Amino acid sequence: MFGKGAPPPSSPPGKGRAPPTARGPPGALPPKAKGKPPPSSGKPPGKPPPSSGKPPGKPPPSSGKPPPSGSKPFGREEKKQASPKATTRYRGITQNDDDDDAPRTMAKSPMSGKTVETKMGIAGLGPTDPDDAAKFEGYLMKRIGVGGPSTHYWEIRFFRIDKNNKNETVLFWWTSHFQDNSKGKLVIKPGVSTCMSFERDAYDEGRRRNLIGVQAQVKGSPVIMDCPNGPLKQKWLEVLGQAGCSNQGEIPAEKTNTQSVKEGWIVKRGAVVGTWHRRFLVLLPQMAMYYKWKRDKRPLGVIPLTANGKVSVAPANKGKNCLALIPNIKGDGDAAREYYIRCYDSDALKSWLSAFSQAMKGIR
Repeated sequence: MFGKGAPPPSSPPGKGRAPPTARGPPGALPPKAKGKPPPSSGKPPGKPPPSSGKPPGKPPPSSGKPPPSGSKPFGREEKKQASPKATTRYRGITQNDDDDDAPRTMAKSPMSGKTVETKMGIAGLGPTDPDDAAKFEGYLMKRIGVGGPSTHYWEIRFFRIDKNNKNETVLFWWTSHFQDNSKGKLVIKPGVSTCMSFERDAYDEGRRRNLIGVQAQVKGSPVIMDCPNGPLKQKWLEVLGQAGCSNQGEIPAEKTNTQSVKEGWIVKRGAVVGTWHRRFLVLLPQMAMYYKWKRDKRPLGVIPLTANGKVSVAPANKGKNCLALIPNIKGDGDAAREYYIRCYDSDALKSWLSAFSQAMKGIR
């Protein structure tokens, strides 16, 4: 009744088999469709169905709100906008300076007659503003906390000695040299305020090498700082003295035992495995005790000393600034054991050698 290949009358237009004009010869493959495939919604091909009323190619935002005006898509062709340059202020240039744009050469300051040359680089004052009345500034590590030693920690701060609106000399400190987050200040009063340096063993298990302090009055808690190197330590003490602080000299570390000959942090070699451990050593007239922490009441070990003991510089293969201690060269067992103790530097090594010799000579 119907011709070959004609669709049944119940088939709606656009569905079922293609019309005879669109078919090829028998056995031939259908022609390759061009463009996008027809939608399955039953509408004529060639026109994609509208998604949300917006032009194709731009997906709708995930939040359901239109993008703000002036926003640009992030792409490779987009040029990065450089942040505006902040006003560059002079500061003490040290090895701890975190500004990558800082010049590597020191510009001579009109307020400083000379720069401080160190093995780590150049330290001192950089370019100054014409109306800047600051005497000195730079990055230092500041001791922070209250209570016992275990509750304290260290953070980097930017310090500056300047005048306030009352024409008083003040030590300010911030989190960075941009000076946008003030952390404290100390008014320096000539004849009343003091400055000092501290022995290395005074704080932080001897890890702080160049400790200085400033306090507003003789009786009070000082602001404790650690300088990057020795020359900067002397420079800060000199500037603080010129600002009106009286220098109290070096403050020794507080002793845990009033009868001790010498106390301090060392690195001791273990007897079993031979590993090195940091210990706090207390040398008494007839024995030496070592602790894990300075605040501990019970020692980890005791080294009995005798008049036949011997102390000398250890061989080079034991490490730098290392001493060898034999409590009793005529004994046997633990008495003849050789202890190896490393010190901070050559000065500390000489001090410990002298202290051990003095302690053993006094034994009868």
